[in-house]
Amino acid sequence: MDAQQAKAISDQWMIPTPAGAYMAGLENRPIIERAEGIEVIDTTGKRYLDFGSGQMAAALGHNHPRYVESVKRSLETISHSTKTFLNVDRLELHKRLGEILTPPLQKTLFLVSVSDAIEAAIDLARKATGGVDVLALDMALHGSTSFVTRSLTFGWGRAKHRLHDLPAKGQQIELDIHRCLTRLQY
Repeated sequence: MDAQQAKAISDQWMIPTPAGAYMAGLENRPIIERAEGIEVIDTTGKRYLDFGSGQMAAALGHNHPRYVESVKRSLETISHSTKTFLNVDRLELHKRLGEILTPPLQKTLFLVSVSDAIEAAIDLARKATGGVDVLALDMALHGSTSFVTRSLTFGWGRAKHRLHDLPAKGQQIELDIHRCLTRLQY
């Protein structure tokens, strides 16, 4: 697909993104055709280090053999399962994480989205500490499907989403990792 074909499709079939949104200008960016390892490759063949695909298997590298094999196995046994039933893979992952993580982080909760996970983490932290304020990494995406996660994300302020009357406020900080919670070495 060339740039002219992509423009025709986006003009006819995509809802335009407002200029101030973080996804603005998407139709003017390189068009990714495939990925290999830590690189994505656009329709012209240009390679880019992939610093943007934080979801799913991208942390292992695109098309990593272990990930590909795992997806194949899942598609042959159960490709999707409702959260209203337990399944063998889910139970095995709870057990594996519990054996790796240090106390008191050994219990896990699997949720549907990053926004759900961030909200759950905020709720757990508030219950554990009795506090209401939240620290957030500057220019990080914490999700965009709820008022809480939107108020922590990018430059979206609390007042913009009419959250200024709620007790919690976001504070932007720089990341400083000083220990690994899993005791693993990098």
